[in-house]
Amino acid sequence: MRIMPPREIGLQGIAGFLREQGAGKQLFPVYDERYFRECGLDADDFIVVSDADRIAGVAGLWDQSGCRQTVVHSYNGLLRLSRPLYNLFAPLRGYPRLPGRGQRINSAYLSFIAIEERSIEERSIEAFAALLREACARAFDRGFDYLMLGLAEADPLGAVPCALPHILYTSTLYTVEIDPSRSFAGTLDGRVPYVEIGTL
Repeated sequence: MRIMPPREIGLQGIAGFLREQGAGKQLFPVYDERYFRECGLDADDFIVVSDADRIAGVAGLWDQSGCRQTVVHSYNGLLRLSRPLYNLFAPLRGYPRLPGRGQRINSAYLSFIAIEERSIEERSIEAFAALLREACARAFDRGFDYLMLGLAEADPLGAVPCALPHILYTSTLYTVEIDPSRSFAGTLDGRVPYVEIGTL
């Protein structure tokens, strides 16, 4: 596996790969070059992993701090009391400090994740691991403390980020029927769902 310059395939090639591989996931959005540009992204915001001269996976490092931020209003209970001590030792273990009241959580999203579906699952895991390592390195170089991504519990790729220092945040995905005569839930099948948390 190697990290290839994203400009070798450009936004059009990245969007094409996402459409092709995303078809294997439930709820995967349809992306195009125009969408990325409207989000303020260019090819350099993406990570592309190749295997034997073919694209094995892509993902985007999406900085949304210009349009939305998570700001700490307060800490409660034990966390409020232990924060000073935690912040003293966190850098020694390679962890970010907890921001103070009124400060934002400095984070980016790992978005637009697609890994080539392969008959050998280990190769897909290896491709995603290479992609995630590169994404963490780039996020660190750009000054982010946290890299957020979302995967379904049934997604076999979930084992990769769980092997790294992480904070697990679980959510439940609901479907809501607005028009009972046109059942959306009836169109769902057994594919693993993909939810782009950068758009929630």
